[in-house]
This record gives sequence, C-alpha cells and structure tokens, in this order.
Amino acid sequence: MQGMPSHTLELGPLKWCANFTRTLGQRLTRFPEVGGQRGGILRLWREVHDAMTIAESFIVPHTPLDILDVRHRRRDSALAQLVAVATRSGVVRDPDVLLDTLQQRERMGSTALGKGVAVPHAHSIAVSRTHMVLGRSVHGLEWRAADGEPIRLAWLVLTPSEVSDEQHHARVAQAVSALRLQRQRQRLFDAANTEAAVRLLREWNAWMP
Repeated sequence: MQGMPSHTLELGPLKWCANFTRTLGQRLTRFPEVGGQRGGILRLWREVHDAMTIAESFIVPHTPLDILDVRHRRRDSALAQLVAVATRSGVVRDPDVLLDTLQQRERMGSTALGKGVAVPHAHSIAVSRTHMVLGRSVHGLEWRAADGEPIRLAWLVLTPSEVSDEQHHARVAQAVSALRLQRQRQRLFDAANTEAAVRLLREWNAWMP
C-alpha cells in the first residue's frame, strides 16, 4: 500500500434517488406482507428515507479524508503520524496541542473498539476544519484494546471547537458505521488505492444495509 492523497466524499442527488428506489424495492421484496398492511408502504418508505438520511449525514459534502499506511507499532507514535498527515493537509492549528489532547483521551479510556478497530477523535480548538484520517496497519498497532487484538484500522476524526457536539458525534458515528462489519473492514483494508477506498465508503454510506 502507498501513501494516499486526500479525497472528498459526496453523494449526488441522482445516486441518492437511485439507491432509495433500489433499497425500497429490496425491502418490499424481503417483507411482502408490509404492502398488504394499511399504511405499510408509507411506513416502510419513511423508514428507508430516515435510514438513508442518517447514513448520508455521516459523511457530509466537502469533508476531506486522508488514507495512509501507518508505519509505527505503538499507539502514541501512530497518533503522531495521523496528526502529521492532518497537519500537512492544513487543518491543524497546533499539532502539539492536538497530539496531547488525543493522548490524554487515550489515557482516560481507550478509543479501541475491538476487532482491530480504533476511532480516536478530538473536538478541539487545535483543529481549524473538519477532517478525517484513516490509518491502515499491516502488522497491527498496540492500542490496549479490551479484546487484546492489535489495531489494523485507526480512523482519526477531527472537528474544530466551533462545530457543535452533535456534528462531532455524527462524524465519529460515521467512522464506527463504516467499520462495523468484518467484510467492510477487510475490503477497506485491501483497497488498492484511495479511489477504491472512497468508492467503498460512498457505497456503504449511501443506504443502510
């Protein structure tokens, strides 16, 4: 794997509509009895619409994402590399403060979620713009995960202090959502380049499975 440039994730309206129609059809095929219920189709329509709206809100237009290979094995060194990438992208006001914030957060409680995934995050004055950095580690990172597994995917979520808590939490939820299934984690880890990884993320956030 090679170092990868930043990309912006965005779901166009035509694709959204096509995905909505397809997903609604899949749900009707899976639950045909709903169509015979009073108000059933409308209820299903609302469920699909709400699910897709939530999924789409996880990755908002013009939210950059960097993807890179993490060289280090230790958590703090890996965090420093993720912060360095975000700094080069011009979204960090003070990298030392940001790194210290992330390290303190880990000492308070690990952001490792288990199954080889960690989602470190900071809602900080040290950040100038919302940004995400996904680090992939071939050998695994020592992150003190509760299940003891080394971290292979570390998704750093950064939002400036002027952004609301709700927006920050939505972006953290986006990262967790994209990494929640083993097959998704493996496909993302195996993506040959940035374009392939971004296509996967767009696909997974276009509709709720």
